[in-house]
Amino acid sequence: MYIYGHTMVSFPYSTIDLTSEEIEKILSIFKTLQDKLNISFKTDFVFSFENFGLFENYLNHSIGPVIEIHNNENSFYITFTQVFYKMNTASRLPVSTTGEYQTWCVLPLKRNYGHVLIKTETILDKILELVHPIEIDFKDDLEFSKKFYVVATDELLARSLLSSQFRKSLNTLAEKDLWVEIRGNNLIVGNKKRIETSTALEMAGFIYKISGFID
Repeated sequence: MYIYGHTMVSFPYSTIDLTSEEIEKILSIFKTLQDKLNISFKTDFVFSFENFGLFENYLNHSIGPVIEIHNNENSFYITFTQVFYKMNTASRLPVSTTGEYQTWCVLPLKRNYGHVLIKTETILDKILELVHPIEIDFKDDLEFSKKFYVVATDELLARSLLSSQFRKSLNTLAEKDLWVEIRGNNLIVGNKKRIETSTALEMAGFIYKISGFID
């Protein structure tokens, strides 16, 4: 049991590793979405984040609370996932293992799109592009091409996924450090940072929007 505001809340999941601040944020996210969408906590969610490149630098991870959101025939998930990584320090002390909860959204897809990675473009990406021209550009959407870095194993599949609606949905996001990765028929979105209410809500809004038109 947990007191949220003046209300006693019974959680359908363990809160052992969650701080009171994290619990407050998760409840705030749930309450905000509950007022607008058809949602529920999902206690039997199983997913393999280790198959994604965005998790390759994490030592381990453990999926915590999960919110399921229903959009017509589609469902997607907001997971609050604990990740573990080595913390680099400038001191001579041994490198320690750090754990934190991050927000990662998952959208199951009806089609296999291969492997696609989308991130905010940086100067380093531009340098790498000159050496290894692997980025997919959209000449008819210069705003998107200037803002995002896209690499894929299959260009045709990636272009079929990144429709004008999809690109517009990404362009309008306020979050500047968002990562999108598609592996087969699953899409994940995250920013590799600790849980933040506004960012989690924006990611949920993005997934909700694209789930209405993506296959």
